[in-house]
Amino acid sequence: MGSSILILIGLGCMFFAVIFISKHSKKETEIYSDILIKYKDIKDYSDTMEQIVDNLDKLIDSFLDKHNALQNNMEVSSRTTIDVENSKDEKKADSISITEDVSEENNEIMQKKYENKKKDLNDQVRELKKLGFSNHEIAKKLGKGIREIDIISKMIALRDRNSFS
Repeated sequence: MGSSILILIGLGCMFFAVIFISKHSKKETEIYSDILIKYKDIKDYSDTMEQIVDNLDKLIDSFLDKHNALQNNMEVSSRTTIDVENSKDEKKADSISITEDVSEENNEIMQKKYENKKKDLNDQVRELKKLGFSNHEIAKKLGKGIREIDIISKMIALRDRNSFS
């Protein structure tokens, strides 16, 4: 009789052990599937970041090409003016100063256009924020990146806070 009780206790322990292992195995499977999902998300994020960096590199290269082309155009126009005027001995000093003035004026004009464009974007963002649009909606409306709009919004909020102080 004592041995049959021990056998029953042993079978009960084995039954509970099988149930415990089964539950633990399910939890491990869930954890493993969560890890796989997170790995996939990280991989997608990494691929997206690579594309963004590649696009940024292309944008920088494009900007530098445009900048160099503009600089070359300015230099060519400056050289042409200097060469034409150098052939006229009596106006040599005047042509150099005129060319320098034109180059400085071109730089100032380009700088003002850039500042005006920047101010216009800031004003547009400010107005759309006042109308209650989210940064995501503003980015879509203006055709800009969400991060650019986030940065501009934060700068506007910071200026507003500082102006009240």
